[in-house]
Formats: sequence, structure tokens, C-alpha cells
Amino acid sequence: MRVRVLLSADSSARLVLKELESTAALTQFELARRTGRALSSVCKALTLLLAEDYVRSAGATAHRMGATTGRAPVLFARTGKRLVLEDFEPHYEALTARELAAIVDAMVRQSIDEVHIGTH
Repeated sequence: MRVRVLLSADSSARLVLKELESTAALTQFELARRTGRALSSVCKALTLLLAEDYVRSAGATAHRMGATTGRAPVLFARTGKRLVLEDFEPHYEALTARELAAIVDAMVRQSIDEVHIGTH
């Protein structure tokens, strides 16, 4: 998973960030339930967010079913790092309608020329 997935507002990583911004700390299971995403998707999103320092491990919590064996679920919390989407977005200058028409016209003329050359 690459950082560019943060561009999509409905990506698992963005949904996880949104949940962690509104709640102090949550486990993977709680994040999956709140975002409606599969646990594996949340795990991948957290891996990316941890690597990019948007999220941190905030300790462990008790098992949700009161079990005393096994590893305690890890809590995740949002760090103070701001998500600046402009850093990820490519910057393109908008074309005018005339410029776009000229490009399309050139493409059509080139394909017509290729057809005519191929028939001779």
C-alpha cells in the first residue's frame, strides 16, 4: 500500500484516520467495526499509517470478551502529524477548451493519416 491511497476519501486509511481523530484510541477490531471495513484492510491501513507516523501504538487493552489468555489487543491513537493532501496530489495546469480541442484535433488527424498511409 502506498501513501497515495490517502488521496481517496473513502480509502480504509482515510476512514481509520477519521475514526482515530474522533476517538482517543481504538483497537483494530473496533476500527474495523466502525469503518465497516474488513479486519485485514484495517491492518494494512494501520501498517501504512504507522510507517508514515500518522498513527502510534497507545498500549494494550483488556480483551473484549474478558479472556485472560493470548495477547492483549493493541490500541492505536492518532499522532499530531497533519495530513496535507496537497503533498500527494500531482499539480496540473488546467487546459482551456481551445487547447483541449487542439490536442484532440491533432490526435484525430494523426490517426487519419496513419490509416491513409496504411492503405497505400
